[in-house]
Amino acid sequence: MLRRPRTLGLAIALAWSVLPALAQELTPLSDALGGATVASTRTWGGGENPAAGPVREGFSARVYGHTLSGGVGLSRVSIDAAFRAKLGVLQVHVQQFSPPGYSLTGAHVSASRQLADGLSLGVRAGVVRGDFDEYGSSLDAVAQAGVLYRVSKSLRAGAHYVYTDAPRLPLAEHALRVGVVYTSSPRVQVLAGARQAVGQRLAGQLGLRFEASDRLTFAAGIRTGGLTYSLGVDAGLTEHVRLQLTAVAYQDLPLGVSYGAAWE
Repeated sequence: MLRRPRTLGLAIALAWSVLPALAQELTPLSDALGGATVASTRTWGGGENPAAGPVREGFSARVYGHTLSGGVGLSRVSIDAAFRAKLGVLQVHVQQFSPPGYSLTGAHVSASRQLADGLSLGVRAGVVRGDFDEYGSSLDAVAQAGVLYRVSKSLRAGAHYVYTDAPRLPLAEHALRVGVVYTSSPRVQVLAGARQAVGQRLAGQLGLRFEASDRLTFAAGIRTGGLTYSLGVDAGLTEHVRLQLTAVAYQDLPLGVSYGAAWE
């Protein structure tokens, strides 16, 4: 059971040593794929590669969250909105991460554009505010950049870099993600990636996505750096409305559940 931090230093240590992977604002589908989505064009949001965005033109939005079982009292919630036009994609993201004893709230704006056939670039800027109860608060700027490149018809590569002047807090840390997506058939994708954050070991990520039908997708994943296993489902209720649910088994934490709804 996680205990309430009694000092600011302990709160930061808790975030630094135990919770960074949980605090990443990944969508339920990304959680299901073990976070190996840096090269994916099917995932977008505040914790994803800023070069990626919703596929269809016009307005898209999603709300999603993550919680732990066992009454731990730890959760994260996000709202993403995007508009795709001919010139590119503009996105707005709001995030909140609430461990016991403190909370982190982030707000970000990102823009991306396809510069050439198969090549997209994106940037994101935002701030993260940390509230540590009676121990004060902090406000830190975050900058991100990303690239997506279609190597071939079946292979896509991507990279995503995050920079901040306060790298010890989840949602705001120096980190580099790289990865590939291999489309082995029209309905099957294999995703692989790696993530390197300051002061942490290199984390590997592997995911498998299976599109059972136009409105039903299954995904499974595994990642190191705090070993986790995940399994999720993405179901389309209508042409534009989708529901997502993912179970995540952590090595050192209770079972987690990611959930969300999207208009795309």
